[in-house]
Amino acid sequence: MAPLLRVRSVRQQDRARRDPRVSEFRFSPRPNRANEIQWRSWGDAAFGEAREQNKPVLLAISAVWCHWCHVMDETSYSTADIINVINDRYVPVRVDNDERPDVNRRYNMGGWPSTVFLTPEGEIIHGGTYIAPEPMWQALNGVDEVWSTKREEIARGVAELREKEAAARKPKSGELSADIVDTIGALVRGQYDPQFGGFGRAPKFPQVRLLRFLLDEYRRHGYPDLAHMLHKTLGAMAAGGMHDKIEGGFFRYATTREWNVPHYEKMLEDNAELLAVYAEAHRTFPEAGYDRVVRDVVRWMDAVLWRDDVKAFAGSQDADEVYYELDGAGREKHGAPFVDKTIYTNWNALAVSAYVAAADALADDAIEERAHQVVRAIAARMVVSPERQLMHFDRGEGPRVADLLGDWAAFLQAALDEYETGKHRPALAGAIQAATTMRERLEDTADGGFFDAPERAEPGRVALREKPIEDNALAADGLLR
Repeated sequence: MAPLLRVRSVRQQDRARRDPRVSEFRFSPRPNRANEIQWRSWGDAAFGEAREQNKPVLLAISAVWCHWCHVMDETSYSTADIINVINDRYVPVRVDNDERPDVNRRYNMGGWPSTVFLTPEGEIIHGGTYIAPEPMWQALNGVDEVWSTKREEIARGVAELREKEAAARKPKSGELSADIVDTIGALVRGQYDPQFGGFGRAPKFPQVRLLRFLLDEYRRHGYPDLAHMLHKTLGAMAAGGMHDKIEGGFFRYATTREWNVPHYEKMLEDNAELLAVYAEAHRTFPEAGYDRVVRDVVRWMDAVLWRDDVKAFAGSQDADEVYYELDGAGREKHGAPFVDKTIYTNWNALAVSAYVAAADALADDAIEERAHQVVRAIAARMVVSPERQLMHFDRGEGPRVADLLGDWAAFLQAALDEYETGKHRPALAGAIQAATTMRERLEDTADGGFFDAPERAEPGRVALREKPIEDNALAADGLLR
C-alpha cells in the first residue's frame, strides 16, 4: 500500500467542492483527499450502476460534526491505493447521518463513521465503524475477493437473514399495563451508576429519555431514591467536563465514567433535550440551582446556533478538542469550530419545546418568543405545498426528504407546547393538522404504530419501513395530549 498522503489544503478542498459532482458531500475541514473518491449520492442511480457493473457498494455514513469521520477522511480516504481501489472496484456512496436518519437507522454499524460493504441490492456483506488505513486496505481486498468468488454463499446468507428479519418484524400485540412502567423503572435502577451518576459505565451519554422518565415517576410517587438519582446525574453532568463552562451548552457525551473527558461535538438535538430536562427539573426542584444551567444552555444556543436570517437554529458545532481545551482568551485567538448551518425540522421542533419549558421555568417571555419564531419558520420553510409535506432538512438549497415520522412527531409536540402557553391559540389548528397528516401518511392501520417514512421507492433496506420505538413514543405522547 502506498504511503499516506494528505496534501490538499482547506482552500483547495473548497474549490473542489464547487465541482457539481462533489458539491453535496462534506468532508473534514482539515487537509485530506477524500473528495478524490468518486462518491455517489444515496439513490437508485448508484445501486443501478452497481448492478450494471456487477460491483459491491461501499456505503460511508458520516456526520459533519463527527471527529472520527474527519479522521477517516484524513487517513484511510486520503491513502492513494485505497482511493484507487474504491474507485476501480466499488460504487462508493456517501450519506450524511443527520440528513438521512432513515438510511442511518438501517445501516449504522455501531457508531460514526459507519463503513458498510453492500451488495448491489443493498444487503450487508461486511461493515465496521472507523477503519484505519491498513485494515481498510485489507477489508477492501477481502470483500472484493469474496464478492468475486463466493457470491452464491452471500446470496444464501442474505436470504436466510431476510427470513429471520421477516419473522422478527411480525407484530406482537399486547395489553397496556402499569406493570410495564414498573419493569422499566427496575431496569433503569439497575443501570444507574451510584458512584458518579448517569447510567452504565463508559462512554457515558446523558440518556435524556431515562431522566425524563425518572422526573415523571418522581412527580407521580415522590420516591426519595428517584430524586437522589436525578440530582446525582444532573449535578454530575453540569459540573463535569461534558458541560462547557466557558461558552455554555453540553458536549454530546463523556468518554469516561466520571463525566470528566468529553467528546467535543455540540448538537442542537442533545442541547435541546437537555435544556428541557433541566427546565423541568428546576420546576420540580426550584431550590437545586438548575435554573443556572437552563440559562447557560440558552446562552450558547442563542449565541452559536441561532440563525437570525431564517429564525431557526443551526444543526451542530464541530468537535475541536484543541479549541475546547483552551481558556476564553485562547479560544478567541484560535477561532471557533465550524457550525453546520443546516436546518433540521425535528431538532428545531425539539428546541421549540425546550424553549417553551425554559420560558415557563424562568418566567422569561423573550425565550418563549424565540420558540414562537421557530414554529413559524418551520411552518413557512419546511412545509411544502401542494401536498403539505413536512421536509426534514434544508442546507440552503431547498428543503429535502419528506414526511419522516421523527419530524411530524416533534412538530406535533412543538405546536401543542406553543398552544399550551395560552398565547398562540392558532397553534392548536396546526397541531391537529400535524396529527391528522401523520396518521394519514404513516400509521399502520392493520397492526398499529407508525412507520418511520411513507411508502416510497428507495434502494436496499430503506424500502422496508420500520417502526422506531422512540419516534412512536413521541408520536403517541402527542396524540394523547
